[in-house]
Amino acid sequence: MVSLFGNLFRRKDHSHDKLREAEGFRIATPEEVWGDIAPLRKQASQATTPEAILAYADSVRAAIAREDTTPWGVKVAAASHYWIADCENLKGPAEAEAHVAPFEAAYRLRPDPYTAVLLAQACYDVADEFRGTDWTVNTDDASLDLSQQWNMRGYKALSAQDEAVKIDETGQFDPLNYPWYAQYYNSVSRLTCTHDDVVEGFNQVIQLDPTNLQLLREHGQDMLPRWYGKDEHSLERFALWAMEATQQTYGRGAYAYIYGLIAILGVDVDETVVNVELLDAGYSDLRQRFPCLNLENEHANALSWADAESRVLSLFNEGLRVIDYRAWGGDDEAEGMEYALNAYTYARDNG
Repeated sequence: MVSLFGNLFRRKDHSHDKLREAEGFRIATPEEVWGDIAPLRKQASQATTPEAILAYADSVRAAIAREDTTPWGVKVAAASHYWIADCENLKGPAEAEAHVAPFEAAYRLRPDPYTAVLLAQACYDVADEFRGTDWTVNTDDASLDLSQQWNMRGYKALSAQDEAVKIDETGQFDPLNYPWYAQYYNSVSRLTCTHDDVVEGFNQVIQLDPTNLQLLREHGQDMLPRWYGKDEHSLERFALWAMEATQQTYGRGAYAYIYGLIAILGVDVDETVVNVELLDAGYSDLRQRFPCLNLENEHANALSWADAESRVLSLFNEGLRVIDYRAWGGDDEAEGMEYALNAYTYARDNG
């Protein structure tokens, strides 16, 4: 119950220790979550020097060429830039510059579309750290200005490769450049102030890969009323459109996957008009196509967020005990486990 029990989730309740032991809960290993791409994911998190960044870029190029995906069907090409080491608790501009410096050095050594994508992402991570994660709370003007400066710096890094990725009139593009297009949409949604610009940016990129779950999920987030959606129905209309457009590939899965991010972010369910039946059915469709721990955990988290406690309890009773903390919106393993255990105990007591 993210929307109603956010404070409860953060209490240190040692009774969970007994529950965890009795019920067999444990944190999933990276191999269980990421499958065959676990080494690539680990390499990304350790890419903090120019040499390591370039080695990671080479590994990503090879993975894209193989058409690798996550166990839940998201293409490596669409998500690999989000896996680089993050920058938490920046104390000021000097630490921000230190975080970005190896990405700038890697780009100077090899100025190509993917190193530009990684440099832009490092800048965007800094921007988010200065802006803060709770976007519903007003941030002081100085922090907002600093965040926007880093967003612009990331965009400039990305746009330096405009000519290298330009698509001609035939519409053909190099799949190795797809991360650039995905990052382009990210840039548009960060820098624009209009609904129409974000929709245009999405339409430009989605035509390159019409069933890309990652892009569908990100645009769904942008259709929240706190961002570019006109009201709570903007997200719903988009999720229904995405479901219809990708039904042959995912069944009802795109609808669920889009709302799954909203649940992970902890957006209040009352900011949406989510259809719980479609949410449940959509995750079932995705899990049938991509049986994996991540979707199993997201399924339970999304239903808990939507107050469908009897359905949540059914999922746990069917054997959900291995927890992917990211699927519960946890910043680390302890927090993710806490969220999952609270969802379980609440569903058990109220479902």
